[in-house]
Amino acid sequence: MNKLLRIFLLGMAVTLSQNIFAKNWDSLSTAQKNILAPYQTQWSQLPEKRQQALSRGAEKWAGMNNSQKQNAKQRFKRWNKMPEERKQILRARFERFMSLPPAQRKALRQKHQWFKNLPPAKRQQLKQRWQKIPAARRQQMRQRLQNLTPQQRQRLRHELNRRRN
Repeated sequence: MNKLLRIFLLGMAVTLSQNIFAKNWDSLSTAQKNILAPYQTQWSQLPEKRQQALSRGAEKWAGMNNSQKQNAKQRFKRWNKMPEERKQILRARFERFMSLPPAQRKALRQKHQWFKNLPPAKRQQLKQRWQKIPAARRQQMRQRLQNLTPQQRQRLRHELNRRRN
């Protein structure tokens, strides 16, 4: 197993949520054992959370096609090149995201997918509009949105859509 894969699996330990944990090496699937082979001799000495993260990462890796594996490797390379302070910001953002109720996480994923599906020119236009807003004003807008109830957000979306049309 190459070094990049091992590093990827360790990175997965930081970002993935809790899942069912394999208590001993024999309870891992064949695919997990193949991926985690370098850890076999030390498996029983690894902390429980590390075992969980590695087994989840191996399970996820085993379920990926070649294209997904290439994308994961590229993302991991990008992550490794990132300054530590940027990583800390992203970790905090991920923790905030994971602390949201499932319905809110789903809504955010849908919004993100909507944005990704926009034509590149429209995405760029929206990014530029956002960046033209002074940083203090953007922060103020974020705080106001965070303080809204789901019903208030829905009314606001409805009002903004009405104004656009």
